[in-house]
Amino acid sequence: MKRPGCLTYAIGGFALLVVFGVIGNLRQSGTSPTPTTATTAQDVVAPPAAAPEPPQDTTLSDLDEAITTFGSRAEFSSKDEAMVGAEGLQALRRALAQADATRDPSSTLTPKALRQKLSRIQVQQYPKLRRAWVAGADQALWENDMDVTCVNRSCTTVQFVGAALAANRNKQTLQNSIHAGLVALRVKQVRMKWMEAADEYSYWQLDVPPDADVAP
Repeated sequence: MKRPGCLTYAIGGFALLVVFGVIGNLRQSGTSPTPTTATTAQDVVAPPAAAPEPPQDTTLSDLDEAITTFGSRAEFSSKDEAMVGAEGLQALRRALAQADATRDPSSTLTPKALRQKLSRIQVQQYPKLRRAWVAGADQALWENDMDVTCVNRSCTTVQFVGAALAANRNKQTLQNSIHAGLVALRVKQVRMKWMEAADEYSYWQLDVPPDADVAP
């Protein structure tokens, strides 16, 4: 059964329920975007703790084990798990960028080989992360008669449909709230329209790298 979320925006006569525990609070290059402030906001859900940074003395063997463990995840059960998973991949990319300095000469592992391995796992796991986030967002917005779906199989395009989105300012408020989280998940496009049968929709193209990209 779907469960409602917890943050109410009263805008232009609409009560738009928007709750994503980690949206707008992910660290992006050491900064966090400021969420849009609405006329009312209550019962804000706290974001989950970010994935810890690897220790400075992390070895290539440690990273290999961490990458293998992440790749073994069959699914992610919530939007919060999806966001922590995205943070974990970011931490692995940062650690690999520094791996040459900590390389063990006796190890047969190389940073290049681990980057290739992480790239393959990201291609497998990012779609799972996005689908988990979409399922959680769909539950959170159910009470407000809003549906959230993946438009394509890899879930790089996410669509929101609901009567509240007939108002452009509601669309922009929602987009401002979810932007940072969807960038972290490498969603490429967000679509919004007020009803499923509508031919026209508003969309935002997000500047994100391909799933395979392992640049920190």
